[in-house]
Amino acid sequence: MRRRHAEYRPAPWYRRRFGRRLRLLRGARLNGVGWAAFGAVCLAGGALGYAAGSVTAYPAAAAVAGALAVALAVVAVDRRRWRRSWTGFSWDATPEATRLVADELRRAGLEVEVEVGSRPGIRVRNRDRRRVGRVLTGLGIRPPRW
Repeated sequence: MRRRHAEYRPAPWYRRRFGRRLRLLRGARLNGVGWAAFGAVCLAGGALGYAAGSVTAYPAAAAVAGALAVALAVVAVDRRRWRRSWTGFSWDATPEATRLVADELRRAGLEVEVEVGSRPGIRVRNRDRRRVGRVLTGLGIRPPRW
């Protein structure tokens, strides 16, 4: 009999250990063209490193260092932009309960925006997601998996 669903396959070791996919960039989701551009920028950094290292005895090491420096700079800029961006969280609560939770988060020293509409929720900075999770857990609210 043919199965109509996928076979069970255990998760890779890194997903079992860390619980989610490892992503190099957090704020950007690159397609093939984006990854090609990222590789080209790293290649250009490697070329500049090789050119600068040609006056030393180790041009290959300088090329690797140049490519890694560019890659780390791109990742650092992406993470900085991600930390500054906002994320939203809503649950089945009344607008008054949402405002009370937002007040608790503000007392903890966090920036919070309250959205009251068809589904009330809060918006917080990505950099504060762990602190928000701790405060929500203390209030008995299951925090989202960010």
